[in-house]
Amino acid sequence: MTAKRCRKFFLAVLAGLALILPVVAVAGPASASVTGYQYQEAYAYNYGASTFVQLHTTNTTSQVWINGTVSCTAYGGNRVTWCGVGGGNGTGTLDTGANFTGPGGSSYWFRFDLHANGTCTVRGNAPEMVPDTCFGSAG
Repeated sequence: MTAKRCRKFFLAVLAGLALILPVVAVAGPASASVTGYQYQEAYAYNYGASTFVQLHTTNTTSQVWINGTVSCTAYGGNRVTWCGVGGGNGTGTLDTGANFTGPGGSSYWFRFDLHANGTCTVRGNAPEMVPDTCFGSAG
């Protein structure tokens, strides 16, 4: 290989690395520190009816992300009026949940907060709320 061809080859390799290295530098640490891929579930009861929130997540020690979408299912006369992510995707706390109407017409809401440290909390105005499966552990 001539010196001119070597120089062209070397410059082509450098140009390729310049395109690839920023992606590797950004994606590398997050991928290396993933601590879990988990199924999450919470439910709310209201006088014999129930509403479930289910989702899959990925987390590191400092961030949690949703994989796909939140799924909400209602039983016993409940009707889901909103289901989804309230915020926090890719942060320390992923806020998911549902709003629903009970069989008697009362409106309820509950949120299933998933924390990157592996804990979960529920909050809202439903009479009873339970984090059923939190980062692979029951309740």
